Amino acid sequence: MSRTVDLFLDSDQPLELVALQFSELTSAQLRALPDGARFVLQEEGVTAYLSEHDFLDDDDLPLSEFPYVLSARVRGAGDIDHSPEARYLRRLNARWREQTGLPSLLVIDLERPDATDLATDAPGPTATPGPVPGSVGLPPTVPPGMPQPPAPAAPHGAAG
Repeated sequence: MSRTVDLFLDSDQPLELVALQFSELTSAQLRALPDGARFVLQEEGVTAYLSEHDFLDDDDLPLSEFPYVLSARVRGAGDIDHSPEARYLRRLNARWREQTGLPSLLVIDLERPDATDLATDAPGPTATPGPVPGSVGLPPTVPPGMPQPPAPAAPHGAAG
């Protein structure tokens, strides 16, 4: 599992405009990655990725209320709360709320299934993703890990 600090953001603006807002809050430009679905921020020795996300709510964390996440993988050992990534995203969180008036949620050490989820060539961050419509054997209304509804019965006289 990778250790991350994640800043979940509310905005009705498209991702490109949210990236522009962050560029105005920092002294660094967010750069679009080749996939076009993420932006990278590098400042003060911290690398963070801005993207839409598909996290589901986690206990008392209403993650689905925030369409965007700025995620930084914590490098090195030690207390994640005192890491450069946590300090940096705390400052950005305060600036975001002050400058935009929009809600945000800072989450320290959210569990992720794979340590490579924030790598430059990997897809956007995912943890406990919602069902993918059309997935084989998983109707869109059944969350992962939940029992499947019974299969419809075969019509009378149909051979199996």
